[in-house]
Amino acid sequence: MLATRLETALATLVPLLTTATRQTSGMPGISFLMPCLDRDAVIAASSIDRVVELFYADRDASLVAQTHEGAALAGWQVGSPDGAKAAFDAGCGIAVAQSFEAGDQGPWQIRLLPLHEAVLGVVNLPVVAAGGTDRELFGDHRA
Repeated sequence: MLATRLETALATLVPLLTTATRQTSGMPGISFLMPCLDRDAVIAASSIDRVVELFYADRDASLVAQTHEGAALAGWQVGSPDGAKAAFDAGCGIAVAQSFEAGDQGPWQIRLLPLHEAVLGVVNLPVVAAGGTDRELFGDHRA
């Protein structure tokens, strides 16, 4: 049963990623939530997409190595400088600094701009700022 579901998921995933990759001159990527992770899907995606980003679990060097085998850049969403350092140590080539402004989705309670700055201070990686705007700097624009 599980093998059939996986085959069905991969049969859907691979053509979608292939099409998305062909439609851009940029660097397409995919993000996996670790509680729902299937390593076969990561392997398939990393052979098609250039960036594979992972989230909601401790950094896993073996999973990062699998993305590298498929020629993808591995990234991990982090919410702290320690998390960024762990991503770097696991072999990630990019960190996604996600603050609590993303809807309190992570255990961290740090604003986006201070988080981004702190992460840049501890790793020699490209760091993508994610999670919304800092309400103290830009105001609260919620409806």
